[in-house]
Amino acid sequence: MSARPTHVSLLACLLLVLLRVSIGWQFLYEGVWKLNTQKTAKPWTAEGYLANAKGPFRDFFRGMVDDPDGLKKLDYDATIARLDVWRTNFELFYGLNDDQKTKLTLLLDGAPEFRTRLNGLPKGIDLKKFKPVGKYKPDVEKPGVT
Repeated sequence: MSARPTHVSLLACLLLVLLRVSIGWQFLYEGVWKLNTQKTAKPWTAEGYLANAKGPFRDFFRGMVDDPDGLKKLDYDATIARLDVWRTNFELFYGLNDDQKTKLTLLLDGAPEFRTRLNGLPKGIDLKKFKPVGKYKPDVEKPGVT
């Protein structure tokens, strides 16, 4: 052990250099990972961090986020407007033809009707086993219904 209090051993210097290199490696790895996610379906974003900012710069950081309170997602008209803008940009970017636009509309808006003809009940279903619920009486005709 050295008599001088400011004297650092060679092993301590080596361990400090190793610590700094490992911390730098971690920062490099995280940065490269965040850049690589920009090409994926769900890229990394600081939106959650900025939206939850507190302190004297709260308004500045929250101003960097489009919807810091998440209230725009609850507004039906604003959501529909965002989806329409997205649909238009998608159609223009990929140059969809009329058939592809029809399929995209079906995917996004759904079918105009959700019904199908039932030719018969599935095997094993017997309606006589079920009791009527409430005031429903299957033997009595409703007035005005033919």
